[in-house]
Amino acid sequence: MARSLLFLITFYFGFENPKIVDACFATQSPSTPVVTTEVPPELRTCSASEITYGVADPNNPEGPVSVTNFGLTSTQIAGTLDSISTMKISCMAIDGYYVNMEFQDNGQVKENLENLQNITVEVTCDSRTMEWIYSSVLDDGSPYTHTVESVVCPQASLTPLNACSPTTIMYAAVENPQTNVEVTNFGFTSTQIPDTTETISTMKLSCMAIDGYDVKMYFNDGGQVKENLDNVQNITVEVTCDSRTMEWIYSTVLENGSPYTRTVSSVNCQQAPLITLNTCSPTTITYGEGDNENPQLYVDVTNFGLTSTQIPGTTETISTLKISCMGIDGYFVNMEFNGNAQAKENLDNIQNITVEVTCDSRVGDWIYMMNLPGIDDPTVETADCLQLPL
Repeated sequence: MARSLLFLITFYFGFENPKIVDACFATQSPSTPVVTTEVPPELRTCSASEITYGVADPNNPEGPVSVTNFGLTSTQIAGTLDSISTMKISCMAIDGYYVNMEFQDNGQVKENLENLQNITVEVTCDSRTMEWIYSSVLDDGSPYTHTVESVVCPQASLTPLNACSPTTIMYAAVENPQTNVEVTNFGFTSTQIPDTTETISTMKLSCMAIDGYDVKMYFNDGGQVKENLDNVQNITVEVTCDSRTMEWIYSTVLENGSPYTRTVSSVNCQQAPLITLNTCSPTTITYGEGDNENPQLYVDVTNFGLTSTQIPGTTETISTLKISCMGIDGYFVNMEFNGNAQAKENLDNIQNITVEVTCDSRVGDWIYMMNLPGIDDPTVETADCLQLPL
């Protein structure tokens, strides 16, 4: 009877007060939660191994050479899991040989035209097509592309090229250091004439005078260089030679526009003390100044842009100079010389006048060239500017 009563009490309290039951269960250890990590999708890229690369034959060093790749990079295409990949493909010939890089189906690289010992090109691949592409622009400006599945590099011996030599020119000895100076050459280059073994060569010839002297360069038969006219301390000229004729040529264009060429078989340079040139001075003209009127009746006259050019074979020069004046807003200016001669620009009623005057040092007078029939060009001793309301 006591056991039955205990059972009923236990059943009653367990049913009516579930908290007691929960308290018993709470003593158990909670189960460990399961954590899952989502793996991000992988970026699709092209592989360098999708191309077949030629391998050298160790028993035939003059045969095709090994092809290598390097520098593979991939850049994701925005908003996608695809990418653009680039890498370099390279091969190198042995000394005395040049290499050609060839793709399947007779594909060629532009660099093959240059007969190089080493060729390196860049190829590109879009992972959406998984095709490696070689792209270039030909010399005529047209684009060229070729799919790259395989690459081989045959090599061939270089054909000796004919070239001019700097030593075919005789350089004068320096016997009198006050008169003769050393001539040097530098910058020799040769460029192959396409589809031939001939070349066009260029180099520079140079000489330099001591301080306070100028230098002149002369060729074999008394020929001179245009640069002799400049009375400079240092002269450097370029000469050219076609290996089909083996003649070094100096070419230039004279001031009058006519071409001038000289064959160069010998060269010498002579120096001499610099010549003091006679020139005209802007200060021989008296320039008007503004007055104290308000607004001014007369305005300031200025000069600028003086240049002097030597008269060939003399110590005399021709000089030019600009004379200018400017009125205030709403006014125009008149320029007059020597108190009476008028500038032809006065006819335009303009705010700013600028004229050019010229002086021959053999005479020493500044002349305003009007170039008007029946009117003498005035000598300019004074220049004044009057301003008037428009």
